[in-house]
Amino acid sequence: MNQKLVSISDSVKEKYKGVKFGFLFVENIKVCKDTDTFSVLRRKVEKEIKDNICSRYLEDKNIKGWLKQFKEMGLNPNQISPAQIVMIKRICNGKNIPNINVIVDLANIMAVSSKLPVGAFDLEKIIGQITLRTSKTAEKYLPLFEDKEELVPENEIVYADDDKIFSRYSKDCDLTKITPQTNKVFFVIDGTKDNSREEIMEYLNRLESIIIENLNGDITRKEVIE
Repeated sequence: MNQKLVSISDSVKEKYKGVKFGFLFVENIKVCKDTDTFSVLRRKVEKEIKDNICSRYLEDKNIKGWLKQFKEMGLNPNQISPAQIVMIKRICNGKNIPNINVIVDLANIMAVSSKLPVGAFDLEKIIGQITLRTSKTAEKYLPLFEDKEELVPENEIVYADDDKIFSRYSKDCDLTKITPQTNKVFFVIDGTKDNSREEIMEYLNRLESIIIENLNGDITRKEVIE
């Protein structure tokens, strides 16, 4: 089992009571562009959203919880929205979940299905311990698919390792993105005080089942941190 330390900082626990996340460490996974199974999964969740969510997605408990979370962090959801809400709005506007690769697609499928942020990162590019913490003054990160660092607003909740911020709730870091060479993945599902430990574990179990059945990956660690 990978013994890398995974934690939530005291400052986040104190300021954002009830914040929690579940994660999987997955090894021996093969990243490909697409499969018939994942194409079907994308279409299935898109239909579920169109049939059941588009007309009333703002009533969903998890969406309301994350809009509130962004406001508590000082972010304007009308300018920077939680990633799962961006994807749901995309579907409601008649577009599909984009096919990036099976790992990124699975994170998007789970995000749309759970209405929670779901991330997937190259575990071998994460240096040292993983901490959910608040960003520091003048701290920077390299946005996904960019070649220039940008400032992160102070006191925003971020995922960081010993070397860098590798994820914001609104956008991930380019350095830990999933590529065809990725072999080990850190999947994370984020919850607020409105989500129970059991609810997060239920989504982790669903994610684990898809990985085992369709990607032949080995789950080496599964936990909920709070």
